[in-house]
Order: sequence, then C-alpha cells, then structure tokens
Amino acid sequence: MSLSRSLLLAVLLLGLGSVSPTAAAVRPPREKPERVTLPHSPPAKRAKRPPTEKQGPPVELVHLTTHAHLTLRSQKDSGGFSPKTLQSAKDVLRWHHTGRRHAIDLRLLRVLYATARHFGSDKVIVIAGYRAPRIARQKGNSKSAHKRGVACDFRLDGVRNEAVRDYLRETYATVGIGYYPNAGFVHVDVGRKKAAYWVDRSGPGERARYGGDELPANRPSPSAAPDAPRVPLPDAPGVPDSPPQGDEESGG
Repeated sequence: MSLSRSLLLAVLLLGLGSVSPTAAAVRPPREKPERVTLPHSPPAKRAKRPPTEKQGPPVELVHLTTHAHLTLRSQKDSGGFSPKTLQSAKDVLRWHHTGRRHAIDLRLLRVLYATARHFGSDKVIVIAGYRAPRIARQKGNSKSAHKRGVACDFRLDGVRNEAVRDYLRETYATVGIGYYPNAGFVHVDVGRKKAAYWVDRSGPGERARYGGDELPANRPSPSAAPDAPRVPLPDAPGVPDSPPQGDEESGG
C-alpha cells in the first residue's frame, strides 16, 4: 500500500472515532403538557328588587295662567297617587293671584285623571283650582268648594266642554258639575252627599250669572259610580277627606 493511501485511511479512522454516541442519537419528540380544567363557580345571584306598583298612562296637569305643570300617573293597584304627587298638586292648583296653596283632595285628582283617560286626552288645562275665601265671596258664592281644595275649573285638550260635562254627569253620582259656556270650561267638585248641576253664563272674571240649562236634566242613574269611597287616605297624610257642608249651594 502506498504511503498516501495509508495516511488517508488513518485520517478517516480518527474522524469516525471522534463522533460521540449521544450526538448521533435521535432526540425523542416533546410531550405536550396536559390541560387541567378547573371547575366553574356558579355566578353570584343578584338580589331581587321589590316589585314596583304598576302605573297608568301619564296625564299632564297644566295651569293656564301660571304654566305650572304636573305629570299625573295613577297607581293601578291602589287607584291613587303618591304623597309626592299630592304635594306637587298644591303648587299647580294654587291660587294664581297670590300663590296661596291649599291641600288638594285625592278624589279630585282621581276624577280629573279618569276623565282625561276616558277621552284619551293627555292634558288637563286648569283654569282655577284653590280659590281664597275672599275671592269666592267676590265672585258671588261664599260657600264655594274651591276654597276647600276639592274643586277645579278645567278643560281637556282636544275635547269639547259639552262632552266633558255629559261624561261627568253620567259617571259620578256625588259630584258638583258646572257648565260655563261663555267662560269656556267645566267645573267639578267632590265630597258632596248628592249630585249638583248648574249653568253659569258669566264670562271670564265676572260674577256668577246662573241660568237655566239648555238641555233636559240628565241625572246620573242609581248605578253611577261615586267619585271615590269615603275612607282614610293612608297614602296622602295631611290631606283632609273634606266633608261637604250641609248648607252648600250649587255654584263654583
């Protein structure tokens, strides 16, 4: 064998001997870590809110002179109004010349609200609510229900006064109803022992000028509903259940 071949063979043998067995070994595949699923905790339950009393559709009570207004929402379950509403009604129905206020009877608000809802009207335009006793005397009726916070002169937005008058006469058995054709409104008061009806032909700001009814008497039937039961008003503290005066005469 020649010298060059011998040297080449020696170099190859030395190179093979320098390779480590671990380097030539095949690495095993990596194992994927196992996923650990934690149990879900149940969501926290929200505290239940106490049920609120359902309310009827809103009706706006707006004073023609002062522009004071109040949104009436009757409580469907009780048929009444909240104490806050009764307090606000004192402002809307106050005597507009002096700003003097008076407690307003709950039954009056019930009648105004029910009348507006009957005609589908969303606005009661108040001409006069509470009236000072001195003004009542000047207008010719010292026994006026206005001075006790149980009366309201009003009209309904978009409804003829004659239709309002007839509805009140046919529906309520123990209210006073006045028709004012020249002044342009209807009067209603609550708390009477029996129904009363009159026509006043005076104009705005004039003394009462009672005249005959141009229509046949339309007394409510015995089945007509009273304006409200005469019971204490626990939801309206401080508002008197105003009894009618025994010698009260017709008139606003």
